[in-house]
Amino acid sequence: MKDTISRLEDLLAKGREFLENAPLEQIKYKVSENKWSRKEILGHLVDSGINNLVRFMEILSDEMPYRLRGYDQDAWVRRGDYQNVPLPEVLELWLLINRRIIRVIKGQKEEVLSREVLLGSGRIVDFRFLIKDYADHMEHHLEQIIR
Repeated sequence: MKDTISRLEDLLAKGREFLENAPLEQIKYKVSENKWSRKEILGHLVDSGINNLVRFMEILSDEMPYRLRGYDQDAWVRRGDYQNVPLPEVLELWLLINRRIIRVIKGQKEEVLSREVLLGSGRIVDFRFLIKDYADHMEHHLEQIIR
């Protein structure tokens, strides 16, 4: 788990450095109305962080297996209006939520990391898998933002 925590910390540092130095026009640019800008992708990562923080906290206390609920990602980005929120605000929110997530997962014992999570597909995974999947998801979208 230490590897995943280090990876999340590295991703936060990499994302912060890029977003603090990139021209705002580049961050707000939309290829089309149906595609997210880099800023909206960051907003999606905020929404993902919010949803996953709640999931992670519930896994620590709810009955097992934990039933993973989805959310309408496009609707959340649209309702969050990230394109029009000041970039420093979106960036700080993303950093703060993820620092909290890191604190929640740090030091969790094997018995907690092994708790079962029921995905919408019916597949059962453990909490450890969900944490790694969260890091994979963040890395995927940061690559979209930085490239």
